Amino acid sequence: MTYSMDIPEHGEIRQSTNFPPHIKRNNQITIVTWNIQYGKELKGIIAYLSSLDADILLLQEADWGNIRTEKKNITKEIANALQYNYIFSPDLEQLYSWKRNFYKKAGQGGGVSGNAILSRLPLSNPFILELPYTDMYNGIIPTRSTIRNFFAPTKGKCIALGASVETGKGIIPVYTTHLEISRATIATRVAQFKSINNNIGNANRVILAGDFNTAAHGIFGLYNIIENYDAWTKKSIFTPEAVYWKKHIIKETNLTDPFNPGTDWTLQVKGLYHAKLDWILTRGLTVIKHEVGSVGYSDHRPLVITVEI
Repeated sequence: MTYSMDIPEHGEIRQSTNFPPHIKRNNQITIVTWNIQYGKELKGIIAYLSSLDADILLLQEADWGNIRTEKKNITKEIANALQYNYIFSPDLEQLYSWKRNFYKKAGQGGGVSGNAILSRLPLSNPFILELPYTDMYNGIIPTRSTIRNFFAPTKGKCIALGASVETGKGIIPVYTTHLEISRATIATRVAQFKSINNNIGNANRVILAGDFNTAAHGIFGLYNIIENYDAWTKKSIFTPEAVYWKKHIIKETNLTDPFNPGTDWTLQVKGLYHAKLDWILTRGLTVIKHEVGSVGYSDHRPLVITVEI
């Protein structure tokens, strides 16, 4: 059930250029990455992003056409309020279903959700990377993922959305992505990340950010053992997945991460569990400031960095 003919389909890119782009007069830019949980708390999200006055916003789980967010194009709402131009592409169709009435956290669908790049600097050359995915569920016990997918059905698969940003001192490729968590092993997320890294290639400068869903440890590590028992999962009980990524996965890429994967958590579950699911990686740029936001307008906390270009 779809409520608007204007809703983009999977694999489609929508771009808005309603505002004249800024030309940087100094050698610093500020970048934010944030999983905004569909944009349910839209007024708070806009107010917080306005206070940051960032040059580039890299968003995940941005709704377009869903009943839970009043059928709005959430990216457009943010862009118009703060005068950014934007690029958007959906990764998941949020299927309309009576079963969603029993899963209030997910809310009712009818549209799509996806990744967005908003920028006050000139944007060009948008593109999509389809990321590899293998359904690795190998159990017979209903788990958090199978239950969630039953009550909040979706269709689609993970993508990375990329574009070129003109900084006034050269072009920087920028990527935003949301890696898989439902019924997928750590190995699937690593394969998706490496697919993006292969596309980056030997670029001298780059920004890659998003929700990598590096959640597998503690209680979520136990869930993973039920769903997807493999060699990677065995490492995830006592070692946070984010810690493992920084030591072994990120280290191999020549990308840098200014945050501490053990303490700079971006998601917390009822005080029982916390993890760094979100990342903002750079190459060829000097990070001069970084912070984890503490606002409550999403189940994720945003990451903010300022770099010299």
